[in-house]
Amino acid sequence: MPRQSNKAKKLNRSQGPDTDAAGSWRLLLYYNFYRFGLACLFGVQSYGLVLAMEQPDPYFVVGIPAVGLIFLSLITFYNIQRRSPKLRTQTHATFIIDLVLIGVIALSGFLTESATIALYVTIAAVALVFRLQISFIYTAVCASLILYPNYVDSLSGESIYSSFYFPLVTTIGFFVISCGIGYLARRTLSDELTVERRGIDLANLRQINQLAVDKLDVGIVVLDSTLNIRQINDSAKILIGSLISMDHIEGKLAEYIIRIINSSKSAIFTTHVGDNILEIDTFPLFNGLLLKVENKTETANRTRESRLASVGRMASSIAHEIRNPLNAINHAAQLLAPPDGSDQRYAQSIGEIRKNAQRIDRIVESVLDRSRTGQAEQKRFALTPWLENFTDTFNTKEHEKHVRFNISGEAIKIMFDPIQFEQILNNLCENSLAHIATIGPSVEIFLRTGIDELGNPFLEIIDYGHAVDPSKREDLFEPFKSSDTGIDFFMVREICNINGADVEYMSDSYKSGFRILFLA
Repeated sequence: MPRQSNKAKKLNRSQGPDTDAAGSWRLLLYYNFYRFGLACLFGVQSYGLVLAMEQPDPYFVVGIPAVGLIFLSLITFYNIQRRSPKLRTQTHATFIIDLVLIGVIALSGFLTESATIALYVTIAAVALVFRLQISFIYTAVCASLILYPNYVDSLSGESIYSSFYFPLVTTIGFFVISCGIGYLARRTLSDELTVERRGIDLANLRQINQLAVDKLDVGIVVLDSTLNIRQINDSAKILIGSLISMDHIEGKLAEYIIRIINSSKSAIFTTHVGDNILEIDTFPLFNGLLLKVENKTETANRTRESRLASVGRMASSIAHEIRNPLNAINHAAQLLAPPDGSDQRYAQSIGEIRKNAQRIDRIVESVLDRSRTGQAEQKRFALTPWLENFTDTFNTKEHEKHVRFNISGEAIKIMFDPIQFEQILNNLCENSLAHIATIGPSVEIFLRTGIDELGNPFLEIIDYGHAVDPSKREDLFEPFKSSDTGIDFFMVREICNINGADVEYMSDSYKSGFRILFLA
């Protein structure tokens, strides 16, 4: 619970304005400037009266109190500066001295009207500082100072009732001023305390909200229209801290977010920051954007490894079930083959059986090999030199056509298991080689590296072969729906996902191929 302010304590005790607050010291300072100026004015007026009347009486009854008031004002300035004595004590002393000295001037008969007006100001100041009861006491003293001379004159028979008119009106004015100013001061204080309490409540609510947001596992970022960060929690700082500079989103991510802000639509996209796969959900605000950042790395890896293991077990089981009858078929074909080869058609048919049995056996072996991917042992390495070594190794294999590789693009580094990367690149290049329709002794495959709009490195494997039928593209990476072995592209995607990468098919009217998107 926040500590209750002194003003609130005073209000709860039905007191007047807080006399220990800096505002009350300021009020006393302003009042002291007023009394200093008033004393100087009374001094000048008393000097003028002395010159006009050519007698010293105005100086003694007006000038001396005015000089005393000037001297006491200077002392009060000093006390206000050093905050001593206590404000309540000093305030009472100031008002009492003022009432006495101004009252003397009012009773002198020389500057009665001016002194009366000065008493109005003093009563107003008292009503601002003290509660109503104390203000009434000061007001009653002022009224007594005004009424006393007329009362004395009435006792001696020198005064008539009509002479009480001005003192009575003045006295009523004193009490009206005291009540009115006191009421207004009370209302002002009440409003000020209400504002203060609401400010405390808002500050507490803001702090509670910040604590709640900071404890979330997901990152929360609030951006304005210029991508300045208005609010961010600890999780977001950890996840996208590398993309923040001076409380501002920068880089390719900033350009992408600006497009989302301009579209005024929610969007979900996935990007790689460091070794993490982040899913960023965007929600447009009145003048900005709310980002919800989730780390999907661990969840995605567990899901992919589980799926890959399931598919591997299924593929292995199917392969073993196929291999047993396949061996029997191959053995029976050997027994049925004529020993002398006299019947060519019969021998050719038996040869086809054995050839296709061997082909199926190779496919089964390929399925078993691809189902044994295991855990990824990632390493960071420069991609271009690795590709040069890979192409040299690839061309040493027996192919009907010689493959010419065209390597281009930016120098990038990737985080991947090198053995698994070679496995999927072999698969994709073999796929390109199988579908290129180029006539001649050699074919060309383009390997292009680069960085996408979100700052993530990529590799494109492009050829000018036949594109995949649009009706089959949706199932291209599903198991047993594409390629000769049934799981090639599915295994490519799963291996990429295990290494925190992704793969997609792309094509246009001239070329087609695959893009592998790596961790940044």
